[in-house]
Amino acid sequence: MAHCAPQPSGTNCSLLLITTTGANRHDTRHVVSVGAVSSSDVAIFFDVTQLFHYLKNRSFLTFRRPRGGVSNGGYVVSLTTRIMSRTEVTTGNHLDNPTHTHGHKIRGNILLQVKEHIKTNNMLDRHSKVVDLFSMVGMTITGSLGVLALFSADYPLGLLLIAASLVYLVAYRTHKLTKDSTLSAAIIVYSLHALTVSLVYSGGVENTGPLWLFLVPPVSLFLHGLKRGLIEISISLSILCLILFLPHDVFGGANYETAFKLRLIIAFITVTFLAACYEYSIEQSYKYTLQASEQFEQLARTDQLTKLCNRRGALTVIEQEQRRMSRNKQAMSIILCDVDHFKKVNDQYGHNTGDAVLVSLAETFTQLIRKQDTIARWGGEEFLFVLPETSAENAYILSQKIHQVLQDQLIDVEGIKIAVTVSMGVTEMHG
Repeated sequence: MAHCAPQPSGTNCSLLLITTTGANRHDTRHVVSVGAVSSSDVAIFFDVTQLFHYLKNRSFLTFRRPRGGVSNGGYVVSLTTRIMSRTEVTTGNHLDNPTHTHGHKIRGNILLQVKEHIKTNNMLDRHSKVVDLFSMVGMTITGSLGVLALFSADYPLGLLLIAASLVYLVAYRTHKLTKDSTLSAAIIVYSLHALTVSLVYSGGVENTGPLWLFLVPPVSLFLHGLKRGLIEISISLSILCLILFLPHDVFGGANYETAFKLRLIIAFITVTFLAACYEYSIEQSYKYTLQASEQFEQLARTDQLTKLCNRRGALTVIEQEQRRMSRNKQAMSIILCDVDHFKKVNDQYGHNTGDAVLVSLAETFTQLIRKQDTIARWGGEEFLFVLPETSAENAYILSQKIHQVLQDQLIDVEGIKIAVTVSMGVTEMHG
């Protein structure tokens, strides 16, 4: 492949190995790598807690602890029947078989979609801390006000606030025990909606209960996102309008002046709009940052002229292949290719023509390698081929094939026919 992403190797396997830096899967500081069990190529990295939370809710993956062979805390994930909504497979031996292109696509789709899911949900990292903060603040404020209400002999309000305080305590403990900020966030948001509706209905202390409504938009939008938050706020607003504007003898509850009710609803809608604008800008900024980060990472590993790996990307691939060799004990070969007399091409035809020659060579080389192979621009006119699970004899055959292809073709650059030859050296590496 003419790019830097690690490719599935030619192994027969229907399992993925999830290996962590420790045995405690609840420790968010641990890093996890995903790859084929019978191969050591590392596919992607992401937070272990979010990975388990995502995969455990997907029917196509099941977890089991390996009995041996994984010394640093690992889990084997068995593929069952449904891989993705568009792909149907069974647990056969074709997942990483190089003769089955569909198998490559299946494994690639799994890893890519899991990776995208984890990246999309990286915002939960900041949510986790905020969930704890909201839980503690909500528990403290409602508990304190509940005690004051009880001392003031307002027992219904006091019990309501004490109950809300206990709910926030449950949200806090749930997050600490499960490391699942999604569930804790839902407890916080829905309890806040219920509490504010109750306060509007009862009036709170001297009809000041409606003032707590303005906590709902920022909390709901931050913890549940723009779309879901707006839906929840709309439902609460509808309930509030029923309580406030239907005749008093229908629902009962506190009695407010009409002017106050109108201004309350308008102010609530205004705050919701401003909070939604802010949350939208945050989401867009986050998406832009992710895209920029991915682009910068790709640029750092890619040669801009040929679109192949650069030296940095090639070194990363070689390190990954060396780790694989140490596990499967299969050889890897490397070919270093140097374009002959390239300086003469630049001197005679110009550097732009020389660049076009390099681009044409990169395209030719890419067509001649396997999917699991990697080609990089190693230097000015030097190319490096990384050939996993390939002996020196087979690498030599590839080099001869490249020589033959270049011998039979002329590179056409704006009508100029240029004959190009290369010198190639082959070496074999062992784990």
